[in-house]
Amino acid sequence: MQEDLSHELNTQFWNIPEKTSLKDKELEAKAEQLIAEAYFLMNEKYGTKGKEPRIYHNPEHINTVMAVAEKIAQKMGLPKEDTILLRIAVAWHDIDSNQESGIDEIKTATTVMKRMAELNFPPIQIRKVIETILATQWYMDTNGAIAQKINNLLGKRKNTIVPTLGGGEEVTTWDANLNTKDSIGILKLKKIMADADLCGMGSEWNTYLNGAIKICRELGILPSHEEPYTDEEWIKFYKSQETILTGFLKRESARTKENQPTTYGYYTAAAQEILPHVAENLVKTQQILGELQAKQQTA
Repeated sequence: MQEDLSHELNTQFWNIPEKTSLKDKELEAKAEQLIAEAYFLMNEKYGTKGKEPRIYHNPEHINTVMAVAEKIAQKMGLPKEDTILLRIAVAWHDIDSNQESGIDEIKTATTVMKRMAELNFPPIQIRKVIETILATQWYMDTNGAIAQKINNLLGKRKNTIVPTLGGGEEVTTWDANLNTKDSIGILKLKKIMADADLCGMGSEWNTYLNGAIKICRELGILPSHEEPYTDEEWIKFYKSQETILTGFLKRESARTKENQPTTYGYYTAAAQEILPHVAENLVKTQQILGELQAKQQTA
């Protein structure tokens, strides 16, 4: 199913007619219209009074990711146009949220692609938005590390080495018409989106724990009701978080130039600075898990 949806997305994208990029006030006005539509849909579907109220993937999550994405973009000096497109992507990225990683993101990207085409956005601006949304796909790889699809660009695969200030960086491009500037711009957007979407892991402890509990209630790792939980339920929760945080720090794509794991796990230096608590949260998680397991053994 995922492959079929991906093929459909590609086919529809390449049929969008070429247009001149929207600029300045027209771009801002249409972007704000799209963002407002996304918030309306999120509230209608997943808000507290929505058709399928969600504990975690709801408008509050969009607000959190938006704030962090804007901070990262500002620290990175992202151009104004790309920042506007980033905001569209953030607002729409969880419109389809049925806990089917890969499928949800492709459905969402297809929805926003059609809407942007209706508003006469050109292909390159549409592409930046849907590529950014697709960066929120994540999974655990065979080494137990978290992977996000930051290089999964549309079209036929072609690996190229793109020169950057820090040296060559491999970027997966997909068509001869995508220039170097746009390739680098898309990769930056995808990294910012990927980092912002998982911002909870590097937040200070209470913020991290609150978000982790909510998403685990939504996914069924914890009961859907609020606390109290049994020791067995807490052990299951903290074990899941130990796996997630360990996997986040292990991923090779976030390693230093010396190929050493970072203490942050994030792709961008800006996110590492804004969200520095991943390793601390893992230590606290392991400490609490150890205490719960010791208590269980002596009971």
